[in-house]
Amino acid sequence: MDTNVNNWSDDNIFQAWNGSRRLDEKGREIGYIVGMNDSLDGKCFAAWVQKGRRDVKTGEFSEFGPRQRAKYFDTKQAAKTWAYATCRERLSAVS
Repeated sequence: MDTNVNNWSDDNIFQAWNGSRRLDEKGREIGYIVGMNDSLDGKCFAAWVQKGRRDVKTGEFSEFGPRQRAKYFDTKQAAKTWAYATCRERLSAVS
C-alpha cells in the first residue's frame, strides 16, 4: 500500500456531513465529516472521520477540533465501511 504523499491529490477528496441533530451553544449542529480519498494510481484508499459543525442557516460544514489522521485500505469498499461504521459509533455517543 503506497501512502507516499506524492501519490495523492486533493482533487480526489470526497467529504460528507453526518449530523447528530443536536446543537452546540452557538446554534451549530454537532456532527462528523466522513472523508475519503483515492491514490492517483487507484491502488490505495484513505478514509477519516472528523468532528465538525454545520451552520444550520447556510448548510455549510467545517472541521472542528484537532485534525484526524487517515486510515489506509486496499479497497474503496473497506474504506467506506470503516468510515461510516466509525461515524455511526461516534454519533451514537453524541445523541
